[in-house]
Amino acid sequence: MLIDPQGRKLGDKSLSKQEQLQRLKENTNEQLESRRFPDQKAFKDAERRMGRPMLHTQLFDKVHQLSSRIVMETSNNDSTVAGFYQMLPDGSKKFICAFHMGWMPEFSIITVDERNLPKGERRGWRTVLLRLIQAKCLTYQQVIETFGYVEAQDVRGKYWNMYSKGY
Repeated sequence: MLIDPQGRKLGDKSLSKQEQLQRLKENTNEQLESRRFPDQKAFKDAERRMGRPMLHTQLFDKVHQLSSRIVMETSNNDSTVAGFYQMLPDGSKKFICAFHMGWMPEFSIITVDERNLPKGERRGWRTVLLRLIQAKCLTYQQVIETFGYVEAQDVRGKYWNMYSKGY
């Protein structure tokens, strides 16, 4: 007989098959909890994370005005994905960040599978900007002056402010 971490019997014959299955699912869910993303529920909330959507071309235009050394190219492997690259003095390119083309949410949104485990990301334009700041292609001040502050007091502002400080 299977026993879960809380001492519950999982193969208890006095339970119906549906109840046994439900207990197995609960047990699996508890075991998978450590594999879930911090603040996952908030990152799945597509409606709130959409914020102020922006076309990838609008993002590029604004970024390129801040630094002409940043270029955008479509992926060779996936025509729906583009990437930002920094042009180096020797003429080579350094990859910075990839994102889906078309309308981009303001904040990244994660998708999950049937077990509520992260399986994908729709990268938001603010996440792309953070990657550019972290790569020292843009400054935090440039980004704030061009794109504005994150006014949200929830998890959206928490992560933006946490990552943007000190860059």
